[in-house]
Amino acid sequence: MKALVLNGGGRRGGFTTAMCGAFSASLEKEGWDVCELFLLGLDIGHCTGCEQCRSSDGCVISDGMTPVYGMLEECDLLVMAAPVRFSGPSSMLKTAIDRFQPLWHHRKEGGGYAAGMLCGGSAAPNFGNTLTVIRSFAATAGMSWAGDTCFPGTDRALITDAETQAAEFGRRVADGFRGTERR
Repeated sequence: MKALVLNGGGRRGGFTTAMCGAFSASLEKEGWDVCELFLLGLDIGHCTGCEQCRSSDGCVISDGMTPVYGMLEECDLLVMAAPVRFSGPSSMLKTAIDRFQPLWHHRKEGGGYAAGMLCGGSAAPNFGNTLTVIRSFAATAGMSWAGDTCFPGTDRALITDAETQAAEFGRRVADGFRGTERR
């Protein structure tokens, strides 16, 4: 099984990176091939709305997003991870989601699975809006929902066992795939 983890965090040593690392390590222990991408380092441009993806096989913009399309085709599970910013996804994750516009026009049935991992700085962040964006992406791309996990209180270290919880989420997701064949 293959997983693609999109890290929409803004700092390599930040909470989102730790969360992704623990989740990925958990899947790897279960025998998964995991590719973790730090979106901030990929130089992904914004969707221009040119609509060329309607008639072509993909996006006409050639940048850091280009190899991600191929990776998505190869994976069984896409995980979108990000801090919540103003009750929405980080700008890095939202830019990547917008650049998946070709999926809207070339939707495939049985397009794999998607999951979400979110963190928020306050004690009670609004995760609902970002989960709606990620789940809507998954549904539009023809993906089934594999689950989500959310971590509040990251700015004030109110959560002390997040890496353990992220690893446990990885085990739960892997358990959900037991006995399934690769698509």
